Amino acid sequence: MYNILIFGDSIAAGRGVDKAKSWASLLVQYLDKKDKRSILLYNLSIPGQSTNEVLKRFSAEAEVRCKKIHPDDRFTIIFAVGINDTKCVETKDNVVTTTKNFKNNIRLLINNAHKYTSNIMFVGPTLVDEKKTTPIDTNYFFNKKILEYSSVLKKLCIENGISFIDIADNWCQRDYKKFLTRDGIHLNEQSHKAIYENIIKIESFNFESANTLKPFQILQKEYSLSAKDIKAIKSRFIENEIIQHDFFFGQFNDEKPDLIIGAPCIRKDIEGFCLNTFSQIFAPIKIASILNLPCKLFIGVKEEMIFQPKSAHLYQKLGSLLEKASRNIAKEFGVEIETVNTACLGYDNIINECIKDLNVHLSDEDSTYLFNLSLSRPKKQLHSPLRILSSKRVVACNTSYALNKLFGPHRNLIVADMEQYACALFARKFEKKYKSPNFLAFLPLPNIYGTASMFKSEKEERLLLQKDNNYYKSIFERAPSWVLDSYRKLFELVTNKEKFPNKKKDVKSFITIAKHISNYFPKLNDQSNSKN
Repeated sequence: MYNILIFGDSIAAGRGVDKAKSWASLLVQYLDKKDKRSILLYNLSIPGQSTNEVLKRFSAEAEVRCKKIHPDDRFTIIFAVGINDTKCVETKDNVVTTTKNFKNNIRLLINNAHKYTSNIMFVGPTLVDEKKTTPIDTNYFFNKKILEYSSVLKKLCIENGISFIDIADNWCQRDYKKFLTRDGIHLNEQSHKAIYENIIKIESFNFESANTLKPFQILQKEYSLSAKDIKAIKSRFIENEIIQHDFFFGQFNDEKPDLIIGAPCIRKDIEGFCLNTFSQIFAPIKIASILNLPCKLFIGVKEEMIFQPKSAHLYQKLGSLLEKASRNIAKEFGVEIETVNTACLGYDNIINECIKDLNVHLSDEDSTYLFNLSLSRPKKQLHSPLRILSSKRVVACNTSYALNKLFGPHRNLIVADMEQYACALFARKFEKKYKSPNFLAFLPLPNIYGTASMFKSEKEERLLLQKDNNYYKSIFERAPSWVLDSYRKLFELVTNKEKFPNKKKDVKSFITIAKHISNYFPKLNDQSNSKN
């Protein structure tokens, strides 16, 4: 279910126009064409209300409409208030809400809305015809004050990474009175249509069904990121010109590589290979095949042996199985590959030397949040000394200094999922004389319920490989549609199909490709039931 809540005043309520022509009603009509069953819009706008009244009722209104019952339930909250805050009552200087209180109210509305969703939007206040509003009854509305409050609202939205539709400023250089009704304050049909068109253009408010989500929208849902988080991540990347596909995000720079580097995360694979492990092996091989370049693939066995010494023998065996799977995939896609098992003495020694040469040092907090995508740092148990040592090795292997020592001088392109980009950025501080490697990010796969990334999830939440038809059919039938869409993006690359089937009747295709991927991997045998 996708619920959209609008909190506004008389303009958002549609006063002064045919209610079917208000921007909220136009949005309903647009959504009905997309999905009449699972998208609902609640217009909770009340004439005359300012941020003071909306703030008082917001939690009670949102609580009953933003209850997440199913994993793919999502919500959007649109605020369209502000003009009544600028209202002066009886005298020209008796404003309803002072600038200071207005700022505080907006901050509180943003914070309260973030409890339910990261999809938040503000529609800014509109100008008035002062000849008719100074006064209107016993109240006064002044454009100077409206512009002032609109500017405050815009600044707060920018600071919080929230979408803002700036109407007042855009109207300043136009004959805006033609957008108003006879009372000089409410909007006519032309204005309502323009606001509606602006709303549906905003990328972060994709009102399509969940199976059409773009990669950054999937990332936002998967990691519960704010719009501000997504904006910060996007700022690190330029457009990806290597491959035009929704499974990939972007790259750090446009340098042309001559060597592709990959590094799958294998921490829980002793319990069974999963689709995410395949994607992390496959993505760098796919890019290498497109560019006709060799690929070096790190199999991080030693890092897991350090962190989990009791399972060292399992990871040693796992390493050889993953090397074989990697060679199978590379062979099918015609890629020259070298697997780097970090437990091998030669590689192990070089990595240790690089840590010393680069003086790689991490605090327990640095290590804990090394792969954190959010600007905020949720409370976690800090890493142990063994885990920090493992993290140092990962950081070192993200430097050109270490890559050149291992493979000789190259223009390296690391192809890894988006969760690893923060580590690649962190590694830059330890580079000596080399330019840091380029980085191409792809989509981390969510678990089958869409509640977290697959890598961080328990065995029963992961899409495991080497299972029977009933297992894959069950996942296809119960996984949220946006989760299936993220898997399809990967499947399209594997099958070289422009569009992989996405209808329920295509469960057979889903099973076929899952089984095909499974065949790349050797059997885990008695390891499959081992615990991490």
